Amino acid sequence: MYNNEKKQYKDFMVLESYNILNNAKKIINTKDLAIEKQIVSRFLTDNELKYSYIILRNEIQKIAELSKKIVEFIKEHEEKNEAINILKIHSQLEDFYTTKINMGYFKYLLSIVSNYYGITIPSFTESFFDLI
Repeated sequence: MYNNEKKQYKDFMVLESYNILNNAKKIINTKDLAIEKQIVSRFLTDNELKYSYIILRNEIQKIAELSKKIVEFIKEHEEKNEAINILKIHSQLEDFYTTKINMGYFKYLLSIVSNYYGITIPSFTESFFDLI
């Protein structure tokens, strides 16, 4: 049905099972879905519902904490009139929490910072060229 009437649905999100047939206005970022899928999978794999809730809560709290810390780092750079460099902020975040943060997960956090806090995030390309 969708294939026959694509024009009629051009402004709508169209899903079929697990596939996105039409991503109107690019609302869903398919790269972020991988991170969200991992979180939900961890939640669903535990047989004990109470522990599943704890796992989900911890994941959400971790995302919120890391996102807030990124916002703090960005504001510190802005207060010093420094250009925001995503690669430096990634490094600061890893140093602050003394852990490695996967670049895909970091990009997911940046999308949260951008969408939730309304902060404009420079691209990785801009940040890379700022270092040169």
